[in-house]
Amino acid sequence: MRWLMRIIYTLLYIYILFTPVVYANIEDPLDKKTMQEINRVYQDTEFRQKQSRVEKLEWVSQKFLGRPYVLNNLGDGFNASIDQYPLYRLDEFDCETYVEMMLALAYSNNFEEFKKQVLNIRYQHLPEVFLNRNVFPEVDWNRSNEKKGYIKDITAYIVDRKGQPIYQVSSVYIDRAGWLKKLTPYDCRKRNQNQKMDKLNNIHAIQKEGKNLKGELAETKYLPVNELNEMTLSQIPNGTIVEMVRRNWHTQSSMGTDLNISHMGFAFWKKGTLYFREASSIFHQTVDVKLMDYIKQQNKYSRTFVGIHLEQVIA
Repeated sequence: MRWLMRIIYTLLYIYILFTPVVYANIEDPLDKKTMQEINRVYQDTEFRQKQSRVEKLEWVSQKFLGRPYVLNNLGDGFNASIDQYPLYRLDEFDCETYVEMMLALAYSNNFEEFKKQVLNIRYQHLPEVFLNRNVFPEVDWNRSNEKKGYIKDITAYIVDRKGQPIYQVSSVYIDRAGWLKKLTPYDCRKRNQNQKMDKLNNIHAIQKEGKNLKGELAETKYLPVNELNEMTLSQIPNGTIVEMVRRNWHTQSSMGTDLNISHMGFAFWKKGTLYFREASSIFHQTVDVKLMDYIKQQNKYSRTFVGIHLEQVIA
């Protein structure tokens, strides 16, 4: 009997030793949950009755209020070399991914269309790799999605009581190479988080690949805080994307480049009041707040906040 047990243990040892390690496919449960949630949206009679993109956007974004705020909750998918976080999810958001996921839902009628819209919105072009992301709203996200027909810059169309445009311009140099240099192994998010050397090598490889990326001057139109009032806000169309603009916001030491857009969300009208629908780091979830109240708070507590930039969602 002992010899039989020895043979069994020996075979078991050999099996364990030479069987390749297979990591749990953490994509499947989340992907399945997301697919089920999306299918429920598209099967809902109320959603199907909405006539315009903006009506769909308002309805679907309301459905996902109260979801947790989690910064950088998306990546490039589970086959990515740098960031293997999911390409899409609906259980948590940051400000940009909330806008992206809601746009993708509003521009789709089924799960397969949704996935295609996510890639089209989040990336300048395919394949869906790290260096093709729409990283900076000022020079990537806004421009890319304007060209693709999702949004339109309407900041210059808002006028005062004399019919004169009120916008100003905030300029900042976006240093892409500087941003890449600031990446660390922490930014390389893998299914197996213990692969420290692989993560370091991946970061070095992406920094080498992108070392010749050109920086550029971002000139962002914005409506200055002192011009924002009931009359000017009344000109903002329902469903417009509102972006918070800053000046002299020195982020180069921490991010490798300065920026001038810090936050985004949607503007929706409710009973004559304009609300800002956002994934909020302050409230730790997706919420509706009165836009004017939000602007006043930003102006009160932030020296760098100067106004708002507007991107109208194309209906």
